[in-house]
Amino acid sequence: MTQDDFEVGKIYFSCGYLLRFKPVPLIDAAVFIGKNIHGRSEDGDLHYFQNVINYYREEANFEAIENGTEGLGDDDDDGIFTVPSEHVANFAMDLKGLQQFVGKLDQEMNASKVFSGLD
Repeated sequence: MTQDDFEVGKIYFSCGYLLRFKPVPLIDAAVFIGKNIHGRSEDGDLHYFQNVINYYREEANFEAIENGTEGLGDDDDDGIFTVPSEHVANFAMDLKGLQQFVGKLDQEMNASKVFSGLD
């Protein structure tokens, strides 16, 4: 992916590892909400993301009301964060990239010590 491949309203993933010698995955999802959305040149070239909970909070709370279940409630934090555009392709991947990341977990060093079903 390049920095120009990101589509507003689509979900992207940040993937990495918690530990150096065990493949304990860290996978976060965020929605791309725009590029340089504040239009301030002093901010530089930035991609803006919002965590999925905050992005879908209103929709999730509406579904909870319909189903008679507890919703997500309110949160003072808007969950918006930025990534410099020159680094965004290294930070975030699309669903295909996530599938490739997960598909290689069983090949990582010490994977059998972390995951079940590999023996």
